Parts: sequence; structure tokens; C-alpha cells
Amino acid sequence: MTDWGFDRCRASLFDMDGVLTDSMPNHVEAWRQVFGSFGISVSREDILRREGEKGILTLKSLLAGNGIKPPPEDLARALGTRERT
Repeated sequence: MTDWGFDRCRASLFDMDGVLTDSMPNHVEAWRQVFGSFGISVSREDILRREGEKGILTLKSLLAGNGIKPPPEDLARALGTRERT
């Protein structure tokens, strides 16, 4: 039998997101609520195309594409809302 060294292991790390659970529907809904607060609608595909991108880049890019350039405090508030959703 192979000795995997688990007796020496002090911690394990599991990447649950996308491996054990599919949280993308939750991310999409959170983004839809954020963009809805700016009066724009985003599709599931709009969000999926940006998977892995930093939230601030997604926010600025999609808002700019709709002619919206909010002040930094509104961007920070929107990202905070997204994290809590």
C-alpha cells in the first residue's frame, strides 16, 4: 500500500467552488442585482464570460459598455453589495 503521508498532514485544502458545488448561479444573481441597481440588465453569458476576472474590472467594464461611469464610492458600495448577496 502506498504511504501518502496523511499521518504527517496538518491541513487539507479543498476547492469546493466548481468542484463540489456550482456557485455560478449565485454569482450571476448577485451581479444581476448589482447591475440592476444601476438600471441595466446583464445576461448569464455576460457574467460567465468574465468568470475569474476581478470584480472591479467586471463592474467597470459592463457599466462603461452601457455609458455609465459612477464615482469610486458607488463602485465600492456596489462591490460590497455583491459580496453580501
